[in-house]
Amino acid sequence: MKNFIDKMLDCYEKGGISRRDFVQSLAVITAAPSMLTETAQATLEGKMLNHATIYVSDVVKSKAFYQKLLGLKVSTENKDYCNLDLGNSFLSINKDESSFRIDHFCIGIESFDAETVLEKLKNEFPSANPTMEYGNQVYLRDPDNIRFQLSATNYSG
Repeated sequence: MKNFIDKMLDCYEKGGISRRDFVQSLAVITAAPSMLTETAQATLEGKMLNHATIYVSDVVKSKAFYQKLLGLKVSTENKDYCNLDLGNSFLSINKDESSFRIDHFCIGIESFDAETVLEKLKNEFPSANPTMEYGNQVYLRDPDNIRFQLSATNYSG
């Protein structure tokens, strides 16, 4: 860019362009990188990965694996599930003997209001099939049909 500015300055000094054109060109060159990287106004503002939910054949065995591997502490559990603390988020391990998979992930949203979020999504992303579950959890699907949840940043399962 420095070479380009030097050439423009040389052109101005030789009378090839007016002072006004030179200044306007500098303004465009300076603003162009930020203009090119701006994104469209987002519908919501994701702040964190709140949690990921997996289904496993043996909750006790999976809990032991993740605790040994990552040093995670139990926040809640019963015989069919276990939530492991992961900083400001958590890993949810659930029993399902027929299907072992990642069920969904959850993104925490500032100032989350489930009904407001659901209406926005129905209007702006109807093909994502947004739904309300349990009265306070919003779920939808991405273009590859991956299910995910939106919640408050302090949602804890």
